[in-house]
Amino acid sequence: MSLATPPHESDRAGWTWLELNSERCQHEVEFANAQGLRLVGYWHTHPQTVPAISPTDIASFSRFAARYAEELPHPIAVIVGLSPQPNGIKAWLFRDGACREASLDS
Repeated sequence: MSLATPPHESDRAGWTWLELNSERCQHEVEFANAQGLRLVGYWHTHPQTVPAISPTDIASFSRFAARYAEELPHPIAVIVGLSPQPNGIKAWLFRDGACREASLDS
């Protein structure tokens, strides 16, 4: 991973939901593509020491994967927890309608 964009004031979020500004996202993707980078998924935070993907996250990322299946067939969900240790950041792969935790050998 080379770039993770920060939250933006035009996005809307609550404790259990996130609505990204699609126009802003499109501009960021185009800018990154011009630099040779590619969107692989999106990230958010959890108030846990070691983050765990929730049913709400799975539903949200599944909708994201279905909506952008052609442009991004196998998205990655990254969740950042509170721990400064390596296990404070985790990733999940969405592939073939399933979600599995990413590991070094995934």
